[in-house]
Amino acid sequence: MDHYIYKISSSKTDKIYIGSTNNKYRYSEHTSRYTKGLLCENSKKLFDLGIDECSFEIIETFKCNSYEEQLDKEQYYLDKFKDTVINQNRAKGLPKKEQNKRYYDNNREKIIKYQNDPKQVEQRNKLEKERQKVYYHCSTCNKEVKKRNKARHEKQKTHINALHI
Repeated sequence: MDHYIYKISSSKTDKIYIGSTNNKYRYSEHTSRYTKGLLCENSKKLFDLGIDECSFEIIETFKCNSYEEQLDKEQYYLDKFKDTVINQNRAKGLPKKEQNKRYYDNNREKIIKYQNDPKQVEQRNKLEKERQKVYYHCSTCNKEVKKRNKARHEKQKTHINALHI
């Protein structure tokens, strides 16, 4: 099966979006998702400059045996055009744990400041108190249960017995 590396560009900027697919009509999916408001931030930036100003170009057609190989090829082009590419993510992304660690390391002071801001602490406390007040009415056993305890309630013998009646 043929696979493709493609780029989306706009005549209004030198920035490009690089992608990989096995569907050579992928551009129509991008435009359709854009008009529905479902497009990711990366290529949306180009379409926001004017959808009629954007163009789609297949950079390379190749055969591969796995999705992993396809991502390797895409990553090659992301690295090759790194100065002009707008993709925020790598084709072969880092594990979520590593992404979170990097985000925290890069934003540590901002996060700590936010967590210790008296207004934020007060707001979190207020939301927690409100959340504790929310009740759920179990129609099976006709009891009022705190919503946060719903899962625990549904495992109790009284609830299970009421289901079998």
